[in-house]
Amino acid sequence: MAKARLTKQGALVPTRLSFGLLLTGLAATGGAAWANPTADADIAAPLRAAQAAKPAAPAESQFRNLFDTWQRAEIREKPPVARVGPDCSVYLGQVLALDSFATIAAKLRTIPTLKGEYETTAAFEARAAAARAGAPGKVIIRGMLDPEYLTYDADNGALKVQAYALSNYVANYSGVFGYGQPLYGKVDYGGLGNRDVVVADHEVPVGSYIGSNAFGAKVRVTRSTRLTQAIFEGKPAVYDEKLFVGQHKGTDAFIGAVPMTIAEARALKFSGKVAFVAEPKWPFFAEGIHYGNPRFDNPNDVTNPTQVIIADIQCGLLLTGANRVVGAFATY
Repeated sequence: MAKARLTKQGALVPTRLSFGLLLTGLAATGGAAWANPTADADIAAPLRAAQAAKPAAPAESQFRNLFDTWQRAEIREKPPVARVGPDCSVYLGQVLALDSFATIAAKLRTIPTLKGEYETTAAFEARAAAARAGAPGKVIIRGMLDPEYLTYDADNGALKVQAYALSNYVANYSGVFGYGQPLYGKVDYGGLGNRDVVVADHEVPVGSYIGSNAFGAKVRVTRSTRLTQAIFEGKPAVYDEKLFVGQHKGTDAFIGAVPMTIAEARALKFSGKVAFVAEPKWPFFAEGIHYGNPRFDNPNDVTNPTQVIIADIQCGLLLTGANRVVGAFATY
């Protein structure tokens, strides 16, 4: 797109300039050539004379001027968009019944996502509509709290929350949406930085074996199975887009402060919970397996089954051990 706009600007800017000089030249001749388009007068002569008198700009200067013009056009064509997250404050103070990932996944996995080869479109749509009728709408799924990223500010009587406290794991979606999978090319995802939250990640060792390379060097490789469960919204609309509204950039990742006493903060860091408000959307549920590639510097052979609920993530919630919401953080 940038190339097309650059070419467009490169063509339009000289055209506007030439037209202005042409009018000036015609005015000087009393407009005779304009009144009689069949006249033999050389109406381009004033333009050629003006261009010949003007010293040629160096190539570097011409390119810089052209680039500046294109950059100004980019700014005009892409105005900043105001982004407002949902009102998550409605959950503050509520005692919630949290949904488990497994329960919601079991309901969503029954919804058909792709039409069968020998199925008409009408039959598929009817089948999918019937399945969606009994599917859950907005859900509140429990996640994993990482208390390392909760810091108590004793001077201000508040618990400072970083995004990593609510979401601090990364899922590999290549085995779910990648090449060879049913949803390949239908769900856009990235290698890193997706709009998602990993709500469970359990790894269990299952054995080991001796591995070797082409040179005969050997190493003991540990085999394990890691189950990852995630809520996936999609690939970010822009580079380095954060999940939470107002999230600080970089490793700080501050998203808010929650007023509480020292005793409450200690209890929350010990037994607190995290949950996410989400609304499932097509294709609702997907799963796949990613296989690791053990190396000598990392001799781990990990088989990674990944289960994914596809949904719009609306709020991240911080709860006490008794499921009372004390912090609510909106997403974009």
